[in-house]
Amino acid sequence: MAAGVPSVITRTGIALDLARDRENAIVVPYGDSEAIYRGIRDVLEEHELRATIIRNGRRDAQGFTARAMIDGLESIYESALRKTSLTATTEERYAAHG
Repeated sequence: MAAGVPSVITRTGIALDLARDRENAIVVPYGDSEAIYRGIRDVLEEHELRATIIRNGRRDAQGFTARAMIDGLESIYESALRKTSLTATTEERYAAHG
């Protein structure tokens, strides 16, 4: 998406979090080769659809930087630690193991 290439993807994994069918990608059912064919054909033949997917894909991919993913993971880990009542700092945990 960030590279400006229209994406034809299956409904799996991260695609469910980011992709919106015919807005920033063509999303097809997993394992449906006919749907993949139709998606590729649509992107090649429908110029306005292709332009829309490229424009929106670039915009939407901007939030998926390495820093944003690291920050998101840190937030998840911190939340999990709070929920389990672990109060040791990161430094204390590392010192205990090594």
